[in-house]
Amino acid sequence: MRSVELYRQARYEEAELLARGELAVDSDNHDALQILGNIRFIRGDFFAALNFYRRVLSVRKDRADIFNVANTFFQLKKYRQSMVWAKKAVAFDDAFFDAWVLLGQSQMALIKMRRRLIV
Repeated sequence: MRSVELYRQARYEEAELLARGELAVDSDNHDALQILGNIRFIRGDFFAALNFYRRVLSVRKDRADIFNVANTFFQLKKYRQSMVWAKKAVAFDDAFFDAWVLLGQSQMALIKMRRRLIV
């Protein structure tokens, strides 16, 4: 069984072990890097997730990979970086609804943050 299948079954510990093994064989294994990033994200370890997602982008770029970086920055409350990456996801695919939503959420969060600084 591949790590992707285990991940889809929410068997995260097993998926993580298998993904690490897959990376030992192929350090550029997109699926394994993605799974390890997703597992870190689910666990709330956003800095580790971001590191994996950046490695994913060095192997292959698609809208979901770019979006994952944007979403991780959002979770870290780094709204400006989230906006930059959400814009990249939208530029990659202008029909990517989730990226548009995240872009708006990042802009609103940044505005709210600025308002709190002014008051």
